[in-house]
Amino acid sequence: MTEIVKIYRDIPVRIIERDGELWFPFKDLCRVLRCENSSKKFKTFDADEIDTIRLKDSTGRKNRMRIVNESALWAMLINSRSPEAPRFKKWFVYKAIPEAVKEVRRANDKDIPARVQRLEEMSEVFVGLLTGIFVTFIVRMFYEQI
Repeated sequence: MTEIVKIYRDIPVRIIERDGELWFPFKDLCRVLRCENSSKKFKTFDADEIDTIRLKDSTGRKNRMRIVNESALWAMLINSRSPEAPRFKKWFVYKAIPEAVKEVRRANDKDIPARVQRLEEMSEVFVGLLTGIFVTFIVRMFYEQI
Protein backbone atom coordinates (compact mmCIF):
# COMPACT_ATOMS: atom_id res chain seq x y z
CA MET A 1 0.00 0.00 0.00
CA THR A 2 1.39 3.37 -1.03
CA GLU A 3 0.05 6.65 0.33
CA ILE A 4 0.60 9.87 -1.61
CA VAL A 5 -0.44 13.32 -0.42
CA LYS A 6 -1.31 16.04 -2.91
CA ILE A 7 -2.27 19.57 -1.92
CA TYR A 8 -5.34 21.17 -3.44
CA ARG A 9 -5.79 24.81 -2.39
CA ASP A 10 -4.03 24.21 0.94
CA ILE A 11 -6.10 21.08 1.60
CA PRO A 12 -4.21 17.77 1.76
CA VAL A 13 -5.78 15.11 -0.44
CA ARG A 14 -4.42 11.62 0.09
CA ILE A 15 -4.33 9.05 -2.69
CA ILE A 16 -3.81 5.45 -1.65
CA GLU A 17 -2.64 2.76 -4.03
CA ARG A 18 -3.78 -0.61 -2.77
CA ASP A 19 -3.55 -3.79 -4.85
CA GLY A 20 -3.17 -1.76 -8.03
CA GLU A 21 -6.25 0.41 -7.41
CA LEU A 22 -6.49 4.02 -6.31
CA TRP A 23 -8.51 4.80 -3.17
CA PHE A 24 -9.24 8.14 -1.52
CA PRO A 25 -10.03 9.04 2.10
CA PHE A 26 -13.65 10.09 2.11
CA LYS A 27 -12.90 12.77 4.69
CA ASP A 28 -10.40 14.47 2.35
CA LEU A 29 -12.90 14.55 -0.51
CA CYS A 30 -15.66 15.88 1.72
CA ARG A 31 -13.35 18.62 2.97
CA VAL A 32 -12.64 19.76 -0.62
CA LEU A 33 -16.22 19.40 -1.88
CA ARG A 34 -17.76 20.75 1.34
CA CYS A 35 -20.11 17.80 1.72
CA GLU A 36 -23.02 18.12 4.06
CA ASN A 37 -24.09 15.06 6.02
CA SER A 38 -21.10 13.00 4.93
CA SER A 39 -22.19 9.90 6.90
CA LYS A 40 -25.42 9.72 4.91
CA LYS A 41 -23.50 10.30 1.65
CA PHE A 42 -21.02 7.50 2.46
CA LYS A 43 -23.88 5.02 2.86
CA THR A 44 -25.08 5.70 -0.70
CA PHE A 45 -22.08 3.93 -2.24
CA ASP A 46 -22.05 0.23 -3.16
CA ALA A 47 -20.07 -2.14 -0.95
CA ASP A 48 -17.36 -2.61 -3.59
CA GLU A 49 -16.79 1.17 -3.76
CA ILE A 50 -15.99 1.69 -0.06
CA ASP A 51 -13.73 0.28 2.61
CA THR A 52 -12.23 1.15 5.97
CA ILE A 53 -8.49 1.04 6.59
CA ARG A 54 -6.04 2.21 9.22
CA LEU A 55 -3.95 5.24 8.25
CA LYS A 56 -1.49 7.30 10.25
CA ASP A 57 -2.63 10.81 11.08
CA SER A 58 -0.35 13.85 11.37
CA THR A 59 0.67 12.80 14.91
CA GLY A 60 1.65 9.30 13.78
CA ARG A 61 -1.30 7.50 15.36
CA LYS A 62 -3.16 4.93 13.28
CA ASN A 63 -6.83 5.76 12.91
CA ARG A 64 -9.67 4.05 11.10
CA MET A 65 -10.42 5.87 7.90
CA ARG A 66 -13.27 5.43 5.43
CA ILE A 67 -12.01 5.30 1.85
CA VAL A 68 -13.72 5.28 -1.54
CA ASN A 69 -12.50 3.93 -4.86
CA GLU A 70 -12.22 5.81 -8.13
CA SER A 71 -15.79 5.14 -9.29
CA ALA A 72 -17.17 6.54 -6.02
CA LEU A 73 -14.93 9.57 -6.41
CA TRP A 74 -16.33 10.20 -9.89
CA ALA A 75 -19.87 9.79 -8.57
CA MET A 76 -19.11 12.39 -5.90
CA LEU A 77 -17.71 14.80 -8.48
CA ILE A 78 -20.59 14.35 -10.92
CA ASN A 79 -23.29 14.68 -8.26
CA SER A 80 -21.65 17.47 -6.27
CA ARG A 81 -23.37 20.84 -6.18
CA SER A 82 -20.25 22.44 -4.79
CA PRO A 83 -18.81 25.24 -6.92
CA GLU A 84 -15.43 23.69 -6.13
CA ALA A 85 -16.26 20.40 -7.92
CA PRO A 86 -15.36 21.46 -11.51
CA ARG A 87 -12.05 23.01 -10.41
CA PHE A 88 -11.20 20.01 -8.23
CA LYS A 89 -12.06 17.62 -11.06
CA LYS A 90 -9.76 19.47 -13.46
CA TRP A 91 -6.93 19.55 -10.90
CA PHE A 92 -7.49 15.92 -10.09
CA VAL A 93 -7.49 14.70 -13.71
CA TYR A 94 -4.64 16.82 -15.04
CA LYS A 95 -2.34 17.08 -12.04
CA ALA A 96 -3.01 14.80 -9.08
CA ILE A 97 -3.61 11.49 -10.86
CA PRO A 98 -0.68 11.70 -13.31
CA GLU A 99 1.70 12.67 -10.50
CA ALA A 100 0.33 9.96 -8.20
CA VAL A 101 0.72 7.29 -10.87
CA LYS A 102 4.36 8.32 -11.38
CA GLU A 103 5.01 8.18 -7.63
CA VAL A 104 3.38 4.76 -7.30
CA ARG A 105 5.49 3.46 -10.19
CA ARG A 106 8.64 4.83 -8.55
CA ALA A 107 7.69 3.24 -5.23
CA ASN A 108 7.01 -0.09 -6.93
CA ASP A 109 10.23 0.15 -8.97
CA LYS A 110 12.19 0.03 -5.71
CA ASP A 111 11.01 -3.58 -5.38
CA ILE A 112 12.21 -4.52 -8.88
CA PRO A 113 15.80 -5.52 -7.94
CA ALA A 114 14.45 -7.92 -5.31
CA ARG A 115 11.94 -9.32 -7.81
CA VAL A 116 14.63 -9.73 -10.45
CA GLN A 117 16.85 -11.52 -7.94
CA ARG A 118 14.03 -13.93 -7.06
CA LEU A 119 13.30 -14.55 -10.75
CA GLU A 120 16.98 -15.25 -11.43
CA GLU A 121 17.09 -17.71 -8.53
CA MET A 122 13.91 -19.40 -9.73
CA SER A 123 15.24 -19.62 -13.29
CA GLU A 124 18.46 -21.25 -12.03
CA VAL A 125 16.40 -23.86 -10.18
CA PHE A 126 14.22 -24.37 -13.24
CA VAL A 127 17.24 -24.77 -15.53
CA GLY A 128 18.72 -27.23 -13.03
CA LEU A 129 15.52 -29.25 -13.03
CA LEU A 130 15.32 -29.25 -16.82
CA THR A 131 18.98 -30.27 -17.07
CA GLY A 132 18.39 -33.12 -14.63
CA ILE A 133 15.31 -34.28 -16.53
CA PHE A 134 17.16 -34.06 -19.86
CA VAL A 135 20.16 -36.01 -18.55
CA THR A 136 17.86 -38.67 -17.10
CA PHE A 137 16.05 -38.91 -20.43
CA ILE A 138 19.34 -39.29 -22.38
CA VAL A 139 20.65 -41.92 -19.96
CA ARG A 140 17.40 -43.94 -20.25
CA MET A 141 17.50 -43.68 -24.05
CA PHE A 142 21.11 -44.83 -24.04
CA TYR A 143 20.39 -47.85 -21.79
CA GLU A 144 17.29 -48.82 -23.78
CA GLN A 145 19.39 -48.99 -26.93
CA ILE A 146 21.98 -51.27 -25.35
